[in-house]
Amino acid sequence: MRAVIRALAVFALAALGSDAHTASSDPRPGTVAYTANGKLWRIPAGGGEPVELAQLPEGATVRGIEASANARLLVLDLDGVTGWVQMGEGNRRVAVAPCTGAGRPSPDGKALVCPGGPTTTIVQPAVWRARELDLEPDGVQFLGTSKRLAIERNDQIIAVDADAAHDSEVLAPHRPARAFLVSPNGKRAVGVYDGATEDDPSSTYTFRLDGKAAKRKLGEMVTPVAWSPSSRWVLLRTDKLACLARAVGGEYKCWKRYEPRGFSPDSRHVLLYRDGALYTAPIAGVEPARPKRLVDNVDGPATWLK
Repeated sequence: MRAVIRALAVFALAALGSDAHTASSDPRPGTVAYTANGKLWRIPAGGGEPVELAQLPEGATVRGIEASANARLLVLDLDGVTGWVQMGEGNRRVAVAPCTGAGRPSPDGKALVCPGGPTTTIVQPAVWRARELDLEPDGVQFLGTSKRLAIERNDQIIAVDADAAHDSEVLAPHRPARAFLVSPNGKRAVGVYDGATEDDPSSTYTFRLDGKAAKRKLGEMVTPVAWSPSSRWVLLRTDKLACLARAVGGEYKCWKRYEPRGFSPDSRHVLLYRDGALYTAPIAGVEPARPKRLVDNVDGPATWLK
């Protein structure tokens, strides 16, 4: 009898150990922010009940959501107007920036940059301060920190001081035609380049921001959507496909009939969207893993937070 009890105890401990191992091997860290029914919500990435994060401005249409790399600042594209939410406990407030277009957060969450008409506007949400820089707004992004900017000027990409918009340094001798995105660490970028002739397809390339910027092709007829927080992966969008490419190394995989949304904070999972629902999928493995449904009745825009 005692032998049977000991055997059952060993079996129970083994089962608990197996469950614990399963939970730790697929943690899906952090929370996911999304919009639904005129509100901003967040839900644990591993599953659970959604919690209201903020009430959206009346009549607002959210075209996109982007979080800073440290997830302290959430920037909303309110149909061409920039809104932001400073993350914290409890119900938050959506503030509107004095901009005329969609903004981008700095990796450290201390600022956001957005078009301000013919110039560029930098907003510091913590102190509700906005200032204009005499820079053309197209393609302006933070360069790994809130203190430096990468801008497109003529046929080049250059770096400037965010405080005074001077001390320029050439980062790349060529500029993309569109979809220019700087990695969170500020060392690489990705963008779409047109073909040599009208008959040639456009292609997405990644390159180092080292002044030489040797280009590496990621794919044809695809658009970059987001960098991973680790600056190692790029999410790409194409017709009815969400694709993932390693910036250096050649690894590439796609999920059919999904749209890309972003990465987990540890850069080990991707966030996908399909038919009003959000899904998560691990990056590891040669073949694309089957996505796991997270939440239904989603408007579309979403991002992954810590």
